[in-house]
Amino acid sequence: MLGRPVARRVGRAALHGLENLSGVDVGATLAIVVPSFEQRQRHLARCGGRRRGGFRLRRGAGWRSARDRRRAASVGHRERCVRRRRPECLCALSGARHRRALCGDLRFAGRRARRVPVDGARAKLTRLAVLASHPIQYQAPLFRALAQHVDLHVFFAFRSSPQAQAAAGFGELFEWDVDLLGGYRSSFLVNVAARPSSERFLGCDTPDIDRLLGAGRFDALLVMGWNLKCYAQGVLAARRRGVPVLVRGDSHLATPRSPGKRLGKAFVYPILLRSFDAALYVGELSRSYYRRYRYPEHRLHFSPHCVDTDWFAARATAEERERLRRRCGVSPNIRLVLFAGKLQALKRPLDLIEAVAALRRSGRSDIELLVAGEGEMRDAMTRCAASAGVPLHMLGFCNQTAMPSAYAAADCLVLPSSGETWGLVANEALACGAPIIVSDACGCAPDLATDPCVGRVYPMGDVARLAAAITQTFDLPRDVAAISRLSARYGVGAAAAGVVDALRSVAARRRAVS
Repeated sequence: MLGRPVARRVGRAALHGLENLSGVDVGATLAIVVPSFEQRQRHLARCGGRRRGGFRLRRGAGWRSARDRRRAASVGHRERCVRRRRPECLCALSGARHRRALCGDLRFAGRRARRVPVDGARAKLTRLAVLASHPIQYQAPLFRALAQHVDLHVFFAFRSSPQAQAAAGFGELFEWDVDLLGGYRSSFLVNVAARPSSERFLGCDTPDIDRLLGAGRFDALLVMGWNLKCYAQGVLAARRRGVPVLVRGDSHLATPRSPGKRLGKAFVYPILLRSFDAALYVGELSRSYYRRYRYPEHRLHFSPHCVDTDWFAARATAEERERLRRRCGVSPNIRLVLFAGKLQALKRPLDLIEAVAALRRSGRSDIELLVAGEGEMRDAMTRCAASAGVPLHMLGFCNQTAMPSAYAAADCLVLPSSGETWGLVANEALACGAPIIVSDACGCAPDLATDPCVGRVYPMGDVARLAAAITQTFDLPRDVAAISRLSARYGVGAAAAGVVDALRSVAARRRAVS
């Protein structure tokens, strides 16, 4: 903490240095005013005892309260000079350069000066509110990582139940066997929807978010999409309170849409998306989505879709591989192709059975199929595999703690979906050291499957190309180092760093404007 005499000397020294560098008589144009005790007392009396103002950089000698400065900001001297670009006036510098050049990297708060690093690090953590639909096993690690960098509070709009999980396509009643709420502060909003659900726009109606944002005095709000009513309510509440809004979603242009919907979005989305102060894109297709709707490039930040790579890697051991293979009766020389996910028509699991059948007919009898999942197509898959002569090992529904063993036992993962906004099972497989094969309809394809040593892409529905990709993957030695590097780039740490970078960028822009 610097005393008043030291602050005066530092300010005068910085002013003198700027005069020498610029050749401008700064003393005749600007003054750093350090109010004396008598000035502060008169100011407090004039403001009715309210503590306002502090050290102030302004034209001429004088001192104004914070209210006076705000009133004069729109028509003040510095703004006019910036607009007219008067080179002879040092006020054409940005606000940040003013403070660094004239104040010697001192930030003034109230009546005291404190020294902070030049990079703008703050002693107080940013208070970040996150608005999410419901606790999700893939988002919990990200929230825990963010809580290490910011003062975080997550608001959930919907409390899921075993019945809701089964209705979502998992095929059975269950609760996740990993902690989804530990490591960060969270609370559930009051959902007043007639039919609460996270699958419908009107299924999450949480008007109480307005009051909670005001009570929490948050510095920013992060919404995890815009497909629910609660997200719109959160954005409107933040706008009313002057709180910047960030968004993180995985929408991309490859999702099938009717011509009418595409036309409507072409007019509406360029305006809608600009209501967000920053957008966090999760991959290349997500970035192209924002560019298509002309979202400003400097407000885009990379926060990839991620899983807890360390958690999966620590559990995908050689012992787990051998244990699961013995349980399924698979010999060590057998190559296992893994399908992981809901057994639905959208996932196209029958394509994989046909591809494996074609490989076995061509002489690759060492290839068998491992399935981790449950759903409506279980019986159809069993019949198809039996008729094609494909050995099928059905694990049924695997909770989160059982998935590392499945990835460890497999020699590659195949995701043949016809529509997948991302496909986080690919991240999980890479974290466990298994290469991947995905269809070009999966959102993760341009990010995770461009290196042949790590993954491959094939045209969705082309069984022959899928069979060829499986053969090429097995013929190529597994590059564990390349898989680990790519997995780390799409890990929790990278995703949290993207959010923190976006917060800093938004704060810097708002400081420059003010």
